[in-house]
Amino acid sequence: ADEYCATQALSNLIDNAIKYTNSGYVKIDVECSDISVQVTIKDTGIGMSDEYQKQMFDAFSQESTGYTKHFQGVGLGLALSHRYLRMIKSDIQLVSEQDQGSTFTITFPISADIPVIKTGTNMRGVAARNNTNASPGSKPVILVVEDDPNSQKLADLTLQKDFELYFAESVAEAKSQLEANAVQLILLDLSLRGNEDGLDLARYVRTEELLKSIPIIALTAHAFTSDKERCVEVGCDDFITKPYRRIDLLTAMHKLL
Repeated sequence: ADEYCATQALSNLIDNAIKYTNSGYVKIDVECSDISVQVTIKDTGIGMSDEYQKQMFDAFSQESTGYTKHFQGVGLGLALSHRYLRMIKSDIQLVSEQDQGSTFTITFPISADIPVIKTGTNMRGVAARNNTNASPGSKPVILVVEDDPNSQKLADLTLQKDFELYFAESVAEAKSQLEANAVQLILLDLSLRGNEDGLDLARYVRTEELLKSIPIIALTAHAFTSDKERCVEVGCDDFITKPYRRIDLLTAMHKLL
């Protein structure tokens, strides 16, 4: 199978299994036959309700929500895994019960007809742009404050052609990036690693003389009117909910640059 798609699909599923398992185990089995390779990922984690299983492969769907939800992330992992596997004609099945764990079974067919997908990007670019010693080019410099790896990848794929991107997963990392780079706009998620959230960072930016003029777009899965009001109160210039359309995000960004 295509190495990138297969690796990303399995990595997302294993990461999820570990993230949502507080006690017990995560077990991975591999079974080979003449026609397929079958990988089973079984955990004793929080499981999924029947209702959520109907939408689990939709981007940005998640059963637990809130700024301080116990399990961080925006629900991209399963959606991306499903799409990667579909691209290489592989199958994914789930058996799960809430509070009892989940078992994902992925079947890779052994066939010469499986396509090799050209991803069109080197995902190591995300890590490279996290290097504070990188020299910005002529593109506008954007700081993406986002702690979910899949959301970082999505932002990288969406914006890398038009912008110089830097990434931060916490308020502390964002402050370091702001000190090291001439950031021209901030894309800000509300749920972040650590004890501070996106609203705390927005307050900090608006009180710092050298930073307070930087435009901030709240880019979040929290879509209630009260969420937007909180963002406006702390100084965000715009508010876009996930999932977003690329054209909508770019339009908002160009208005503020």
